[in-house]
Amino acid sequence: MSTPAPVSKGLPIVGIVLLTLALLKFVQGGDWVVWLILGVLFGGLGVFSRKGRAG
Repeated sequence: MSTPAPVSKGLPIVGIVLLTLALLKFVQGGDWVVWLILGVLFGGLGVFSRKGRAG
């Protein structure tokens, strides 16, 4: 039996959603900083570093 792959190998969907919400709030002039911080904490910036990884 093999152990399941760590969660960190998955796509950070929650982080991406929160970063998108931060962008929308920024355009609307709302409180975008909170959403940006939450997006970073939930791994939204990991999408950009995934391009160099193989698999």
